[in-house]
Amino acid sequence: MFDVDGTLFSSMHVWEYFARNFLRRCGVPVREDADDVVRYMCLAETAEFFINECGVDGSPEEVMAECNKMLEEEYFYKVQPKENVHQLLEFLKENNIPAYIATATDRYLVEAAIKRCGIDKYFCGILTCTEAGAGKTKPDIFYQAAEKMGSEPCNTWIFEDALHAVTTAKKAGFKVCTIYDESESDHRAELEALSDIYIENFGQLDKTKLL
Repeated sequence: MFDVDGTLFSSMHVWEYFARNFLRRCGVPVREDADDVVRYMCLAETAEFFINECGVDGSPEEVMAECNKMLEEEYFYKVQPKENVHQLLEFLKENNIPAYIATATDRYLVEAAIKRCGIDKYFCGILTCTEAGAGKTKPDIFYQAAEKMGSEPCNTWIFEDALHAVTTAKKAGFKVCTIYDESESDHRAELEALSDIYIENFGQLDKTKLL
């Protein structure tokens, strides 16, 4: 089970100042802590925050649609997979290990990015935090994706980069392989301690440990 941003793709730069940029675009006062507040939220929760706490006009559905418009150029045309992702996914396919995507990013953006980069063929499904009903501070998305895969948590590897998601996955009984991302560099020691496997890049991974 793969996270997208910071794990499959080098795309965390897209989110670094997303909230503040969105508020500026909407012409409302910018909360300096906005990016920190929404960092662990799903898109629906983010939209509620923008409306209720920041004064953005519109329904949650309208605000989510506007959020996605800001992201389309990046996912449609720009973001790239991390190095050696293709090799890992090919290994899983050759060994009949199903691969699933579990992400906070909206489905159509992820679908566009993986198709453009030629890795869509490796995944048997996608589940987003919005569809699961909660962000990754809760295990809902992991449990639901595992059920769709027909796999028990104890027999399922999750690939992640973020401390909050890794913490949730481990508490929920999953095995976790964490890949380094610059956005989580301050949490490296904690991530190494929590993870079953910690790697700098996918080329470092001993793939036989996944069998």
